[in-house]
Amino acid sequence: MRRPESACSMEGLVTLRTYCRGRLIAEQRQPNVITYNGKVQLLKLALGQSFLYGLAVAFGENATTQTVDDVGLYEERIRVPLVSVGEVTRVGNWARVTFRARLGKTQGNGFNFKEAALVTKAAPGTIESGDIMISRVTIDPTEKSDQKHLLLQWQYTFK
Repeated sequence: MRRPESACSMEGLVTLRTYCRGRLIAEQRQPNVITYNGKVQLLKLALGQSFLYGLAVAFGENATTQTVDDVGLYEERIRVPLVSVGEVTRVGNWARVTFRARLGKTQGNGFNFKEAALVTKAAPGTIESGDIMISRVTIDPTEKSDQKHLLLQWQYTFK
C-alpha cells in the first residue's frame, strides 16, 4: 500500500502571533510536520471527502524535534478549540486548507510553550478513540501570562 504522501505534495506552515495588551509583540513562522495519520485526514478534507469536526490545538512544553510518526505531544498542557475550521481554497491543481485557534488571556498561564499540534479531539484521548494528531510543530519558547494572548494559524498546501 502506498503511503499518503506519495499521492501528492503536502506542505504545512504555522504562524504564531503573540499579543500583549492588544499589541503584536512577536511573530514566528515555522514549517510543521504532518503525521502519517494527519496526511490521510487532510487529503480527504482537501478533496471534499471528509469533514473534520471537534478539531483543537494542543500546546505543550517539550521541544523534541517532530517526526511523521508522532502520535501526541510530549508534554501536553492545554487544548483549545479552533475559531476557524478548515477554510479550503482551490486554484488550478493545488488546494490550501487553513485552521485558526486562539489561546486567550485566561488560558494556559504560567506555561512556557515549545510545541503545538493540530488534533482531532477537544479532549486528550487515544488514536483508537479518534484522537489523531494531524501535525506537530516545535516553536520558539513562548511564555504565557494573563497579559498575553496567542493566535495560531495552521496552513496546509496540497500540490
